[in-house]
Amino acid sequence: GGAPGVQVRTNQEGADAAWLLRVCDSRADAAYWEGLFAAQWLLLALPAILFATLGPFSPRATLALRPPAPRALAAAALIMVGGVPVGWLLGWLQGLFLDVPEEFLRMFQQLLTADTPGRFAWLILLIAVTPAICEELVFRGVLLQGLSRDLPMVRAVALSALVFAAFHLSFETV
Repeated sequence: GGAPGVQVRTNQEGADAAWLLRVCDSRADAAYWEGLFAAQWLLLALPAILFATLGPFSPRATLALRPPAPRALAAAALIMVGGVPVGWLLGWLQGLFLDVPEEFLRMFQQLLTADTPGRFAWLILLIAVTPAICEELVFRGVLLQGLSRDLPMVRAVALSALVFAAFHLSFETV
C-alpha cells in the first residue's frame, strides 16, 4: 500500500536495517553504530558543507578541494606503509601513561574480530573513513581556510590544530 515512492523508501530502509543487523551482533549494537555514523555526517559534515555552499564563499576554496599531486599520493602511500608501525608504537607508549578510552578499545576489538568481509567493511567505514572525511571537511576545510583568511598560515594551522586536539580530548584520559 501507499505511494510507490514511499514503498521504495520503506523497502530500502528495511534492506538497510537487515544489512546492518547482519554485520552487527545485536539490535543495540546496530543502533549504536548507526547513531555514530549519523552523528558524524549530521553534526560535522553537513554543517561544514552547508556553510561552504550557502555562505558567500567558494565551496571549492572553503573546503580546500583540489586533486592531489602525484608526488603527494606517493608520499601518502609511503606514510601509510611506514606510519602504521610508528602509530602502533606511539599508541603502545601512550597506553603506558594514559588510560585508553573504553570506547576505542571496544571499537578496535570489534574491528580485529570482524567475522565477515561485510562487517569488516562496515567497521572500516565507521571507524576510519567517515571520521576522516567529516573531520577534514570541518578542520582542514572550513576552519583552517577561514582562519587563513585573517591570520598568517602558521598561526592558522596552529589554531586549527589546537581546536582539532581539543575536539579529540577524552574526559576519561584527562
